[in-house]
Amino acid sequence: MATLNYYLDRRSVKADGTHPLKISLNTRSGSILVSIGIYLQANQWDAANKVVIRHPRRLFLNSFLSDTLLNAEQLILEEQRRQGSALSKAQLKDLITSLFRSDRINDKTVYSVFITFIND
Repeated sequence: MATLNYYLDRRSVKADGTHPLKISLNTRSGSILVSIGIYLQANQWDAANKVVIRHPRRLFLNSFLSDTLLNAEQLILEEQRRQGSALSKAQLKDLITSLFRSDRINDKTVYSVFITFIND
């Protein structure tokens, strides 16, 4: 089973000084990083507790992050049960990426409301 966490990728910096927050999937065969479309300043991320701090929308973001992690874990477990075996790194990455695909998202999902909220 892969271990899922969040990781603020400080190797990448946007012009406004923010860094992408990514889901980190750690498996026996290595790690995978998947961007989730959230960008934070370095001082807005508590790496030890994996929570957003000092951000005006921190409560909403933290709620979204915990829901997303639960959805990702459930998706992985369901797929492993369906296949009857462990998933490869490529399969894991595809599953997590599918959580954020626009064709999977309709107007009534938490993700679409989140994106609208962030864009506003």
